[in-house]
Amino acid sequence: MVSPDQTGWFTMRHAGNYPYPATYDWNCDGVEEREYGATISCFIDVGEICPTGEGWQSSEPAACGTTGRWIRCTGSSGGCTTIVIEESRQQRCR
Repeated sequence: MVSPDQTGWFTMRHAGNYPYPATYDWNCDGVEEREYGATISCFIDVGEICPTGEGWQSSEPAACGTTGRWIRCTGSSGGCTTIVIEESRQQRCR
């Protein structure tokens, strides 16, 4: 439900009501806020520490509701072995 108190995230636009257009602005703040904004690379350069964390691979999807590649990098102890876990994820907004 569209509401100033909306805390949920959505992959589709709300219907809108005349004269207001259908948008991803589910919390009525005038902004299409994206849930996931971080990007990450699991590439290990010489002399760098093992990357850890998660985010969009390379770049964030261009628009709300768009699907992109989400990755998690996990460095192991006792050396630098990076395990990359990939999934397809849809950008949710409010």
